[in-house]
Amino acid sequence: IPGTMSVFAALLLTLVSFCAGYAAGGVDRNIRQVFAQGTAQRNLAAALIVAILVFRDDSMVAVVLITGLIGLVPFTLLWWSMRNRRTITTPSS
Repeated sequence: IPGTMSVFAALLLTLVSFCAGYAAGGVDRNIRQVFAQGTAQRNLAAALIVAILVFRDDSMVAVVLITGLIGLVPFTLLWWSMRNRRTITTPSS
């Protein structure tokens, strides 16, 4: 089982990536949110391939999976909350 420092490092990486994406998103709030989520998400499949082929250690695969879950679960909930806050307008006839 990976140490707690690797979990904290994964959480810190995800938060810093989210903030960097939000800052780079420009003026429009919707675009900033998309940039933030896109930057915070990691390519889990590619990371697992690298962890398996390069490190050949089960603990490293566990760290990659935990990092993926740290990024996936909170930002999926955030996406749902942003989706529910949007108002849908229909054009007038």
